[in-house]
Amino acid sequence: MLVKKLVLLQLVWAATAFPWPQTSSPGTPDAWELEGFAKDNPIGPTTGGTGGQKVTVRTADQLVAAVKGNEPKIVYVDGEISLPARLSVGSNKSILGVGTKAHIRRNGITVKDQDNVIIRNIKVSFIAGDDCITLRNSSRIWVDHNEFESDISKGPDAFVSRTAIGK
Repeated sequence: MLVKKLVLLQLVWAATAFPWPQTSSPGTPDAWELEGFAKDNPIGPTTGGTGGQKVTVRTADQLVAAVKGNEPKIVYVDGEISLPARLSVGSNKSILGVGTKAHIRRNGITVKDQDNVIIRNIKVSFIAGDDCITLRNSSRIWVDHNEFESDISKGPDAFVSRTAIGK
């Protein structure tokens, strides 16, 4: 009984000492704090698109255009987007999901030979033949509070995936 009370007390302490961050949305301050290697590394902190243009995207074409190039940009993903090809992200970008409905399907995200990218609060699922997010030869990449789901028929996530998609 004492052990159960101690565990419960630790959980309550953890919930109050480390509150779950707020979801970013257009026009509101970013409530997330840098931690770990995103904050303390020899190159400098990971800032993503801080200081750049803010844009909200709702279609695949808008998303592809928004993450091109290396100028700082904060890209808010609002709703479900089915990508026709893998999304190539340029340097100095923040890709932030709006609320709980930001969802990328069919093709995933690739950050290759880039620097200073934040990908946060996005559900990425049902990616054919590749990873949800692929990072190659890149630095200062912060992938945080995302959800990944597959629909493979074998393996540890098969039951969860079938349940989630209503099979």
